[in-house]
Amino acid sequence: MIQVGYRKVGSAVFWGTVLGAAAWSAYAATEVVFASLLFGFTRPFAVFRPWHWQLTGLLLIGYLAVGAVAGAVSGLAVFLLRKAGWVREDAPVVLESAAALTLLGAFLWNVAANALSLTGGIAVLIAAACYAALLLVELRSGRWSGRLGMLTNPWVFSGVLLGVEQAAISSWRRTLWKAR
Repeated sequence: MIQVGYRKVGSAVFWGTVLGAAAWSAYAATEVVFASLLFGFTRPFAVFRPWHWQLTGLLLIGYLAVGAVAGAVSGLAVFLLRKAGWVREDAPVVLESAAALTLLGAFLWNVAANALSLTGGIAVLIAAACYAALLLVELRSGRWSGRLGMLTNPWVFSGVLLGVEQAAISSWRRTLWKAR
């Protein structure tokens, strides 16, 4: 059985790296499904050139690398915060939540930095902020961590956030077409 822990700084950074890469990879795979595959299936006239898939591959590698670095930083933060008593004692879900929180932080920053009203980003911003709050609760409370279960899994919230974004964009486009 794998022992995920953060009692030693090296272990915290290592597992943070692994879990950060996993969380960001989950988002990358979900984004490929929503941005490329779903788009291609719902629009039979869409043609993806070979360069599209090459750039998508580079993007996936980029997500993996950024996730690993962000996860390492989150592992170090968990190690330091555990010593200060701000996170729960040696529960593997703490490192998972911290790594997932880096992904949500990037998502929130991206939505807030771009035009909120143009893409329906307010709905996405609210959903991402709610997930961030859930992850912060999961870092502090073992009881709530058990209650939240798979809801705070990177696969789940990536799908939810990208689905909310797609729905908001579709709604925005329909509003534009009615205005014409």
